[in-house]
Amino acid sequence: MSNETFQANKFVVIGIVIVVCAAFIFAYFVSDLPIWVIPIVAGMGAVIVVSSIKTKVVIEDGLLRYEKWGGGDEVPLARVSQIVTREVETIVNRTVSGSSSHGSNTGGVTLGKIRLGNNENIEQERSTEKVVYVLDEAGRTIFSFPASMIGFKHRTRFKDAVNAVNPKIEVF
Repeated sequence: MSNETFQANKFVVIGIVIVVCAAFIFAYFVSDLPIWVIPIVAGMGAVIVVSSIKTKVVIEDGLLRYEKWGGGDEVPLARVSQIVTREVETIVNRTVSGSSSHGSNTGGVTLGKIRLGNNENIEQERSTEKVVYVLDEAGRTIFSFPASMIGFKHRTRFKDAVNAVNPKIEVF
């Protein structure tokens, strides 16, 4: 069986890291930025690039694998009944200053879930992310991975590779 590999667009990640590193080098020469900041930023950028390169979805020998730098998950495609893409929405409460207000006690009196005397304005920030869920016959999630791993141009190739191993799998 052939090996099908799917990865997110790593050139965007590499480009962003290069721009951020160049900005810190420029800031070093323009202002009095300490020299030790540049190796730290470059090291963090290298970790981000390496993790981006290592993260991929592979279909090989009847297995669906999600590989990432720190490990990964795999499942035989014979156990999979559906592969679905869903949008996951998270809401974070932010104060006017931009910091997160989860679990912070900024003053006032709290009576159960009621808070009295809090003078900070709180704004809710909504974030959505597309996630691919790999489901078994009972509808339980075996594992999930970011939908960006399978780009828009490669969705048909992914569906064909999955259905070549197990044509009973519904890919949405």
